[in-house]
Amino acid sequence: MTEMIPLYSASSQAEIERHARRLFEQAGRPAGRDLDHWLQAEAEYRQGLRLNPSWRDPGGTGASDAAPSSARAA
Repeated sequence: MTEMIPLYSASSQAEIERHARRLFEQAGRPAGRDLDHWLQAEAEYRQGLRLNPSWRDPGGTGASDAAPSSARAA
């Protein structure tokens, strides 16, 4: 069986999850839009990494434990 490799560190994934939750709340908690909110939060997180590469893991894995400013603002 093929081993799954996580795209983000656990803390990065948690930050994306928190931001997706904020987007969900801001949108009035609509049913059935969870994937939309997750993808938007993930895209904003990735954009933050492109704008500020210093957030990348110093170990060179590309994983980040810091949240982009767009993900922190809510």
